[in-house]
Amino acid sequence: MKLLWLKNKYLLISIFGALALLTAVSATQHSLEKVRVKNVECMVINADSVPFISPAKGISLAEEDGFSFLGKLVNSLDLNNIEWRLEADPFIRSAEAYTTLEGTLHLKIWQRTPIARVIASNGESYYLDKGVQQIPILAGAPAEALLFAYPDGMANDQKTIFDSMACAWAAQLEADSFAAALIGQMEVSEAGKFTAWSRFASYPIILGDTGQISDKIDRMRLFFIRQQELGWPDYQSINLTFAGQIIAEKPNAANH
Repeated sequence: MKLLWLKNKYLLISIFGALALLTAVSATQHSLEKVRVKNVECMVINADSVPFISPAKGISLAEEDGFSFLGKLVNSLDLNNIEWRLEADPFIRSAEAYTTLEGTLHLKIWQRTPIARVIASNGESYYLDKGVQQIPILAGAPAEALLFAYPDGMANDQKTIFDSMACAWAAQLEADSFAAALIGQMEVSEAGKFTAWSRFASYPIILGDTGQISDKIDRMRLFFIRQQELGWPDYQSINLTFAGQIIAEKPNAANH
């Protein structure tokens, strides 16, 4: 009998709890019916490292065509549509919109972060993010990204392949602080072979394709640490294409 009473007691508590929650939700919804937007705040999460979107620009993109949120009923706002408009911008990776009972519309924006900048011989230029999505070049807002020089006359499908390969190299180099500080630019041949140029040496570093990227970076690190110890002797080129090898060609073409 005592057990049955306890079960009924907990059942009543659960029912009253659910009713209280429904009442609170209903009251909140009723309150929102009268609340108007008094303020719009925009937070750009990675604004310090990526210069594309300012808070004012974020609000402008969300409002679209001169429409102002101020004075509008909070519950009349289509938050999903606001997020969709923001995410349609090529510089924005994702966005979140929500409101408060005080009448503030909050916008949170995550910008796309470039890891590579592509420059083709025909003058075409754009950034790439880690998802291999193209980001337009924005005048007056340069972003730090590894430079990749592409050959002339590439078809779009070939360019798509090269973009994926460039991002693979850029992501691996970015993850290695030594390599990221060392490499300033990379070139891609028509065959999809990569050559890197160091910020500290004038000779090319021949890397080949995207096979064994991590191993090639490890060998490159070992070579340049040794170069520092030797006082930066000159070479014609350094070839890391072949697994387990560092082929350093001297200016007189004799292998070293």
